[in-house]
Amino acid sequence: DTISAVVDLKENFSNIFVQNNKIVAEFNLDHSSVVDFAIYNVQGAMISNEKQLFDAGKIRHVFSAEIPTGMYLIRATQNGKTEYRKVIK
Repeated sequence: DTISAVVDLKENFSNIFVQNNKIVAEFNLDHSSVVDFAIYNVQGAMISNEKQLFDAGKIRHVFSAEIPTGMYLIRATQNGKTEYRKVIK
């Protein structure tokens, strides 16, 4: 995966943050869809990958990965479109 392939999905994947030592993504889906999330460290290595089918509506996804404190890139891919967000844990 290369970061140069970013497509703007701000209307869907608008809020990724840390809560209770877990990374949380909140987003809206117009219809049921598979979303593929990946977490990358600052060296570019993928440290977690989660793929899940979500129903339409407002979604709150808590990542299951146990990762140490640091800065990460979160990749969200839906219907062939990809967005990256930075999060500091």
